[in-house]
This record gives sequence, C-alpha cells and structure tokens, in this order.
Amino acid sequence: MSAPRFENIDPRLPTDRETLVVDNLSLADSLARRYAGRGQDVDDLIQVARLGLVHAARRYRPGHGSFASFAVPTITGELKRHFRDHGWLVRPPRRTQELQSEIEQTWSDLSQELGRDPGIAEITDRLELDHTMIATAMTARSAYHGVSLDHTTANSAVPMSDRIGVEDRGFDRVDLHVTLAAVCQALPPDDRALLHRRFVEERSQNDIATELGTNQMAVSRRLAAIMTELRAALTESASPQRRPRRPHRPRRRTVMAPVRSVAA
Repeated sequence: MSAPRFENIDPRLPTDRETLVVDNLSLADSLARRYAGRGQDVDDLIQVARLGLVHAARRYRPGHGSFASFAVPTITGELKRHFRDHGWLVRPPRRTQELQSEIEQTWSDLSQELGRDPGIAEITDRLELDHTMIATAMTARSAYHGVSLDHTTANSAVPMSDRIGVEDRGFDRVDLHVTLAAVCQALPPDDRALLHRRFVEERSQNDIATELGTNQMAVSRRLAAIMTELRAALTESASPQRRPRRPHRPRRRTVMAPVRSVAA
C-alpha cells in the first residue's frame, strides 16, 4: 500500500476498512501458514487469520504506525487462541500451552547464537525453568493431532487396531482351573462320573437319572452336595490364611446303588 493511500485511510468508513482488509489478505495468509502441520486444516487457519485481520482493521487508527505492524500481533493472537480452544486433541494445562511459545522463541534465538539446534538443557538454562517443565511442554506439541487406529505403516498393512494388545481374561481363570482340577481329582470316582455326565456331556438330570436307575431328585441332591464341597475347597485354597481344618466327619450321601454298579 502506498504512503499517500495509507494516509487517506479511515477504518471507521466501511469502504476504507474493506480496502485495508483486501490489501492485506496475503499478510494474513502467510501468518496462517506458519501454523500449518499442527493438526489443523490450512484453510481453517487462513479463515481464522483473516478474521483477525478484520478485527485489526476495525481497531486500527492512522497515525499510530503502519497497519501491518498493528495487524500482525492481532492476527497471531487470533491464531493462538484458535489453537488454545480448538487445536488440541488432548488439552494440556494452560501453563504448558503458554510455555510452548516461549520455547519456540528461545529455540530460534539460541539457534542463531550457537549456529546449531539447541538442546533441552540449553533452553532450560536460558528460560531458568525446571527441566521437567520444558520437556513436558516440548512433548505436548504432539497433542495437537493423533493417529487413527485404522492407520497402516509402510512396513505393515495391518492396522494399528489389530496390533494393540488386549487383556486376556483367561489369565485370571488359570489358577482357578488348576485348583479346580486338583479338587475334582480328590472326589470319589462316582462323583467325578456324575459331574462329567452333567457338565461335560451336558446331559439333563432326568437323562442321567434314567441311566443310573434312580430319580431326578436324587441326582439333583447329589450334584448339590458335590458343588457345595467344591466351593468349600476352592474358597479354602484361595484364602491367604487357611483356617485349621475341622475334624473330618463322614458326609451323608444319597445311596444310589446303580451308580456303584455302573462304576464297577
């Protein structure tokens, strides 16, 4: 924008304000592209930057320096607010967000002074902050965007969702299975045969009763007694401090003569 034209601008007039905005669109677009690659679409950033340009044009008054010098902080502030409010996939604490801009400026200054990329320790010394705070703020830059679980890599066509491990609930039952197997082995052969018919062969109580030559009620009582004994044994084995065993008392059992004949 030429000096004479700039001096005649009055942002309070809609036409002059429009002129300020149109003539400085390229400035807003270039500032927006500086923030590309942080998980936000470039077109969205350009829209935010141009909105900041409009705000700057409304507040600008001639005689207070060039419009570009006035507009840059306004546009940059609008872009930073956009990232603060909408740019984080995982939002870090406010202080961590603010510290990133300080780190970026310090990194740029040290790069020019040292002629190389500075390390975290050098940035920490310059800012006089805790090393952990600096490392956290630098790591938080990755919180702008995430990777889809359907994402594949150049080395593998398998999506990430198929490569992430899940908790195998079967591990929680291993000890129970081992203990149960030992308890079942301690049962009399007739009881083990009855459990096999009912829970392995999945036969009904009536079917079992017919085979054994007894009634369904006798089979039901027998199974209930066996299950009670198994629960007691499992509870005792799972207890961290086992209680002293009570004196052994013979368990009353339902007499089912056909069971003995089959076992024999």
